[in-house]
Amino acid sequence: MLGYKSPKEWADIKDPVGECVEKASQKALIMTYRNAMENLAGGCVDVEWKKKGGGKIKTKVILVPFLFEGHLFALHFLY
Repeated sequence: MLGYKSPKEWADIKDPVGECVEKASQKALIMTYRNAMENLAGGCVDVEWKKKGGGKIKTKVILVPFLFEGHLFALHFLY
């Protein structure tokens, strides 16, 4: 979707929000994530992503918090 060739290439990004999310979408994405993790409440937010080779893509992101073996995770669904 964003032009990365492998999971490792994506994992090597030092600041995924700064490098992959348009500035105008960053605060809303972070606040939705924080609310999901701190309040165990799912959320949905519009996010505009930056592609690796240039260009942008608009999506909606649904965040769903869940506990597994004592660890809190957030599933991210993009559409």
